[in-house]
Amino acid sequence: MRQVSYKAQKNLVKNIIFLDGLNRSGKLLLGSLVSSLKNMESLEFGENFEHFLPAMKFQHVSSNFSKSFLMNYLNQLIYNKMISRNSNFRPYDRTGIPRFHSPKIYKKRLKMKEGDIVIKRIKTSNFFLPIVTHDLMSNYNELNKLNIKFSIIQIFRNPFELVYSWYKAGLGKRWGKDPRIFSLTINKNKENFPWYVYDRKVTKDFKKLNQIEKCSIYVNSQIERTIKNLRKLKFKKNLYITDYFYLVENPHKELKNIAKFLKTNFSRDTKKHVKREKCPNLKIRNLLERKKTFIKKKVKKEIFIKLLDNEKKYRNNIYNLRKF
Repeated sequence: MRQVSYKAQKNLVKNIIFLDGLNRSGKLLLGSLVSSLKNMESLEFGENFEHFLPAMKFQHVSSNFSKSFLMNYLNQLIYNKMISRNSNFRPYDRTGIPRFHSPKIYKKRLKMKEGDIVIKRIKTSNFFLPIVTHDLMSNYNELNKLNIKFSIIQIFRNPFELVYSWYKAGLGKRWGKDPRIFSLTINKNKENFPWYVYDRKVTKDFKKLNQIEKCSIYVNSQIERTIKNLRKLKFKKNLYITDYFYLVENPHKELKNIAKFLKTNFSRDTKKHVKREKCPNLKIRNLLERKKTFIKKKVKKEIFIKLLDNEKKYRNNIYNLRKF
C-alpha cells in the first residue's frame, strides 16, 4: 500500500486547556467553574482525543495522521464557536450555552458573518479553549507526539468515591452493550471491555467478577497508569493538579490558584457561577465511609487491599503530586 504523508494545519487555538481525569472524577464541575474565568470560551468535550490517542498507542493510526486530523478538528471547532455554529443550547447541560457564565456572547455570535473575518478575529483574540477529556494523562506519550501547545488541569478523586460512582453509573457492565457509552471499547475473548484493559489477560476468573470488582480493577489500573506518566514528566509548567474534595470545599481559593496558573483572573460572573454550582459543599465528604463499607462487602479481599493502598497514596498530598 502506498504511504501517504499528512500535512497538519497550523493550530489557530493559542491557549488549549485540557481538564482531565478519570471517569466520574468531577471534570464537568471543574470545567464549569474554570470556564467562568476571564477570557474563557464555553466548555467542550474532547472525544476525538480520547479515541485517537489509544488508537495511536495500539498503532492503528499514525501520529502523522492523528496530528493532521486533530488540528483540523480544533480549528473547525473554534471557527464554529466564533459564529455559534453547532453550539449546545441545552439548558441543563454543563457544556450548554445557558450554563455558561455569559450566554449573551454566543447569542450575539449567531448573527455574525462567516469567512476570513472569523479567522482574523480568532488570530487577534486572546481566549482560552477549555476541553474536558477522560484519561488523557494515561496516554500522555501519544499526546506529546502531536506537538500541540496546551495546559492540563488534572483532577483526582478518592479511589473509593470513583469505584462507587462507576458502579452506580453501570460502568461494570455497559461496555459494548449500551449505545450511550461513547468511550472506546475493545473486544477480548468475545467480551467487551474499556480500552484500558488492553494489556490485561481476560481469564475465566476475571469474567466471573461482579460489577464492583470490575470497576475497582478498572479504576486501580487507570490511577496507576496516570500516576506513572505524571512521574515521568520532566517539565510541569503546563500541569496543574487539583482534587475534587478540595475544589468543592474551597472553590474560591482553588479557582484563584487555577487562574494564577493560567495567567488569567476571575470574570465579573465567577463568584456568582460558583454559587450556582452549589459550592462550597461541605457535606459531600460525609458519605465516604459508608461507600467504603459497601465496597468492602462486595469485593474480594485482595481487590479491597489494592484500593486501600491507592487511597493511602491519594491522601498523601494527591499521590505526592501536590502540597495543599
